[in-house]
Amino acid sequence: MKHNIVPLLLFISLQFHPTLNSFAATIILPQTGQTSCFDVSGVQIPCSGSGQDGAQLAGAAWPNPRFTDNGDQTVSDKLTGLIWNKSANPAGTMKTWQQALDYIKTLNSQNYNGHKDWRLPNINELRSLASAQKGDIAAWLNSQGFSGVQGAIYWSSDSDAFYTDSAWYIDMSSGYVYSSIKSGYNNVWPVSGGQSGSLVISKTGQTDCWNASGTLISCIGTGQDGELQIGATWPTNRFISNADQTMTDALTGLVWTTDADLMKTLNPAFDTDYIAANTWESSNDGAVSWQHALDYIKKLNSERYQGYNDWRLPNRDELASLINRQVAYPAIWLNLLGFANVPADYYWSSTNDVFYTNTAWFVDMGSGYTDSSYKTDNHYVWPVRGTSSGIAPAKPGDCDNSGTVTIAEVQSAINMFLGLKSAEACVDQDGSGGVSIAEVQKVINGFLGL
Repeated sequence: MKHNIVPLLLFISLQFHPTLNSFAATIILPQTGQTSCFDVSGVQIPCSGSGQDGAQLAGAAWPNPRFTDNGDQTVSDKLTGLIWNKSANPAGTMKTWQQALDYIKTLNSQNYNGHKDWRLPNINELRSLASAQKGDIAAWLNSQGFSGVQGAIYWSSDSDAFYTDSAWYIDMSSGYVYSSIKSGYNNVWPVSGGQSGSLVISKTGQTDCWNASGTLISCIGTGQDGELQIGATWPTNRFISNADQTMTDALTGLVWTTDADLMKTLNPAFDTDYIAANTWESSNDGAVSWQHALDYIKKLNSERYQGYNDWRLPNRDELASLINRQVAYPAIWLNLLGFANVPADYYWSSTNDVFYTNTAWFVDMGSGYTDSSYKTDNHYVWPVRGTSSGIAPAKPGDCDNSGTVTIAEVQSAINMFLGLKSAEACVDQDGSGGVSIAEVQKVINGFLGL
């Protein structure tokens, strides 16, 4: 007589793995916009099999058309729900950071273009405008219905938590994200709407406010990001430790390797650095060239690391989603929350810089900067899997490829483990010919929505 032991197994799983709770991601990260792929030399190549952002297209697809002219000198972004002033430079002149904040207050007092809720956008809102497919973002935005978008720096409402006399900005010619001293002069682009939080934009994490000199002040009435905190709220327990040496981000739904320097720990022999033409040397520091980073992801997939073959090099926006603008050292914050071996250094994304196609984007986990670097430079690799589009990747135990693991499939996996049924590849993902308790746990995780 065959007994149904699924309820018992589920109970044991939940008791001994308290982090295995089902959840829904708070936000949906969109695609970066990149659809092209380029080799190390910058020559365009077919995307198929490259592992690059243009091949993966991870995230929610953009609406077409993306922007709508509202007929009142404002433009709505249908991807984010934000409402931008149609003129991207209404002040006509550049301003210091404090002058930019004061200018927004003036617009609200004047009910400018029929709105009293203008604000200086936070850095996540500004970043949402940057298409990774465009080498000149300003020119592209001007072609989408905006006017006066400058190929230059735009202030955000976020202070740099390390250099508090500086504030974050984006360069609308390229998409670079850096910080600049608040006494400098940059452009101002008012935004409104989205106060309830959109599907694709979360809060930056910043909750404090600093004046132009970098002194900590009360946020009340400042108009800074620390006061407004626009965007979707972060889950209280944002990062969930899984039983398979991965961490799930409950904000985005993405699954990261717990070890953020996995190559150095797991595959030190694979860690070779590009020195010159066709010359490499071993350094065992985890930092490698861009193509080597992509090749390492292929290696993990071919070996079904932790039973999965859908690992990828994260795109630019997925990496940036890990940055907390409240902390001076994002790497330290991530290590404290359960990750291991996160260096305060550059991490490769799978996204090309399409202006200089022999470079690719990276995110600095030491500061939060986003920039591009020659593909022959050596940076770190952090594998990710899962999706933020709402469509689940293939799961162990999902033998009918329905996208979900059913209770019947959990029972089937248990039967395989007990020898009551022949092992199937959908559960026996390491190809051992049998099903281990760890593989059963992965099937249960899939059923629980992890």
